[in-house]
Amino acid sequence: MAPETLTTLGTVISAVLGGGAITAITGYLRDRRKDKGDFTVSTFTTLKEMNDRLNKQVAELQTLLDTERAQRRDLEDTVARERRERRSLEDRVSALERELATRNPGEAP
Repeated sequence: MAPETLTTLGTVISAVLGGGAITAITGYLRDRRKDKGDFTVSTFTTLKEMNDRLNKQVAELQTLLDTERAQRRDLEDTVARERRERRSLEDRVSALERELATRNPGEAP
């Protein structure tokens, strides 16, 4: 309701019923309207602060995620390198066993 409506309504009701109760009610309604406006502004400020805080947390988590991904790639590279080295060693051992078998045909490897 507009403030003029409240004032007019308050005047009409106070004329009909007369007195302090109506003034108190219209004052309460007017104050309630002001509080509601203040609440909206304070909520906006609170939501803005919350949004800023959440954006900061998202940025921190994104940094942590990027770090974890980099560490995972490094670990995967290390594992792949070790697997290649192991296969290479297995191939060399097999080649040496074949060479030993050709040199000493009577002995089992």
